Amino acid sequence: MASCLRNQIAKDIDNVLFSDFGEMHIIDDKEVLAIVEKNTSKLLNDRFRQGFDGSYEVYLYVHAKVRDLVRLPVEGDYCRVDGLTYSVISATDDCGLAILILGSDVG
Repeated sequence: MASCLRNQIAKDIDNVLFSDFGEMHIIDDKEVLAIVEKNTSKLLNDRFRQGFDGSYEVYLYVHAKVRDLVRLPVEGDYCRVDGLTYSVISATDDCGLAILILGSDVG
């Protein structure tokens, strides 16, 4: 039963998820079909409250097929996406689907 479910998930990843929502991105110097979502949040700090620019945290949420990646990165490592380097906050393999949470601070 479990392998049947895994097979269906693998088919859905190929036939639905990436065919409908995926775009080509360069991940660790390899072109990969992936879904990349960017979330930028402004940190409130004393300088910002006084009218100066504060820091930004940039988070990327990346979904790709594990088999398409050069490697599945590990937490604390670095990963390049579309020419920019991010710290790996989390990297998991969920039935062949790589789920990466990447972060970068921009001063």
